[in-house]
Amino acid sequence: MTITQRHIIIRPIVATLIAMAMLLCSCNEKEDLRSSTSSPLYIMPLTGSYTDNFMGDTRALPVGFSIFDPQEVTNIDIFLTSPNEDGERGTFTNETGAWRSDLEMANGQMYFVYGFLPKEAATAAGVTPLEGSAANGVVMTITGLSPLSVTDVCVVVGVKQGDRQRLDISEVDDLRMGRFNFTGRSAQQGNFIYLLLQHIYASLGFQFRIDPTYNELRTIVLKKMWLSTTSASSTTATITLRANSSGEDPIESVSWARVPGERDVTLFDNTEGQALTTTYTDLQNCVFANLINGDVTMHCLYDVYDKAGNLTRANCVTENKLPVMTISGHGERTVLRITVNPTYLYVLSDDDLDNPSLTIE
Repeated sequence: MTITQRHIIIRPIVATLIAMAMLLCSCNEKEDLRSSTSSPLYIMPLTGSYTDNFMGDTRALPVGFSIFDPQEVTNIDIFLTSPNEDGERGTFTNETGAWRSDLEMANGQMYFVYGFLPKEAATAAGVTPLEGSAANGVVMTITGLSPLSVTDVCVVVGVKQGDRQRLDISEVDDLRMGRFNFTGRSAQQGNFIYLLLQHIYASLGFQFRIDPTYNELRTIVLKKMWLSTTSASSTTATITLRANSSGEDPIESVSWARVPGERDVTLFDNTEGQALTTTYTDLQNCVFANLINGDVTMHCLYDVYDKAGNLTRANCVTENKLPVMTISGHGERTVLRITVNPTYLYVLSDDDLDNPSLTIE
């Protein structure tokens, strides 16, 4: 008995170490179990092209998508649902260079993915399953959007499961719009999906030039250009997305609700200015909600020089009401070609010479 007792007597410090070892072992087993059943979700986002419209001259919508490469850290707001679990909301971020979600995917679980970018463009957002099931699609509401902006908001229009080690989209089969589901994989396999994104705004492009005859007399240096509207200070977009198996654009409709007020956006601002030439020069595009179509004013700040380089008029401002865009649906772009012209009809006075008008073609 004495020998047996000596074998079973354990000093307090030793007992503590053994208990800690057993606890660590138990935790490791749970971590191994979790890692085999769930893992983070990685993505490659791709955006569609706009349809270009040069004041009525339309071209077919490009079918290809290109890899989305943001110039700064951008967040994608995602809504993840499954047939067996309640929906979750999360974020894809590219802070580390790789797009990763803050949600864990369960191995073998089917998911439906909806969302939009950039998350920072809105104050609130939510989704409602279409006809009672996310498998059919969703109605997405995005609140606090600007009616006139340089921030291009896009919604998820398609999902394709892939291998995170294979990022060449030219080798991806069956990448199409209208499909929003994928099945979660184990941590060993990894979870990676391609995310197709489409625009909800219409786009405006601007091309400036100077009239060749006027250019022989004066030089116009554009210093700032901005747009304004008095129709709304902010908007709420309601987007109906309907899933399909045919590869069609799932955006069934985009409707806008306004908050009364004013909004402006600067497209070009350079204190040194940019001298206009007789060939068209592109300025930054902007996007707009079609509820303000017909109530957009273009403002230009410019200097006028004679051909000897003398400043004849400084900080001139013009205001031009833009025409109603005949093409203003989501994903469509109108390009406005703007020519600086003199205002005279028969007699060119000094004032007319240094106060040109803008002609929108």
